[in-house]
Formats: sequence, C-alpha cells, structure tokens
Amino acid sequence: MTEPEPVTSGAVPPLEAETGTWRPLRVDHVEGWEVGRSAGFTRRANSVVPAGEVADAARALDRVEALYREDGLPSVVRVCAAARPAGLDAVLDARGYRRVARTLLLTRPVAAARAGTAATAATAATAAR
Repeated sequence: MTEPEPVTSGAVPPLEAETGTWRPLRVDHVEGWEVGRSAGFTRRANSVVPAGEVADAARALDRVEALYREDGLPSVVRVCAAARPAGLDAVLDARGYRRVARTLLLTRPVAAARAGTAATAATAATAAR
C-alpha cells in the first residue's frame, strides 16, 4: 500500500487537518489510534486514523476490526504521511486491505479568505505538492 505522499505546507498540522474534517459521532481510542464510529454514515466518519506508533500494529488493528464488527461495518483505515505507524503497510497488505479512495486535502489561510483573495490554480497546486 506504500505510495509517495504529497508534501504538505502551511500552518495546519496535517493530522489535525485530516481528523478535523467530517468528525465522527463518537471516537474510541485504541493505543493512540482514533476509531471513528458514526453508525455507518459516511466512510470518513467510520474509519480509523492510526495516529500514533504502536508496539504491535497487528494487535492494534485486531482491536479496531473488533469494534467495527460490533457495528456491522467494514474496517476502513485512513493512512496519510502523519498517520502511518511503522509496520502498518505490511499488516494491511497481509490482511488484504486495498486502496479504495484517495483524498486531497487542501487548506487556505483564513486571512486570504477574509480578504476575498481568490484561490488560484497555483495555490491549489502548491497545497497538493
């Protein structure tokens, strides 16, 4: 599942920006990972963000999968440069996980938006690098 990640720029920490979009109704914590649970409403709100390093990624994923089984939902893992513990790719590959969707997260300084400055293609391209 390993693929080059875009370089992020700006003042918003990448993980904070990623987890701040479409918050789940409930978040359970499994060894530092954030397990979003929202009764099946949207994949983003029903996914785990592996936000911290763990001693055993397979064991942490076992616990996450058990929570989603309780909810009758598939396990969805959101992987980004800021949320990619060592060994996670190998565990996901071994269990048959596959990439389903890519998300491009663009941010913009609030001051520019308030000033009415239009975002340009160059701004978007810079954010996507």
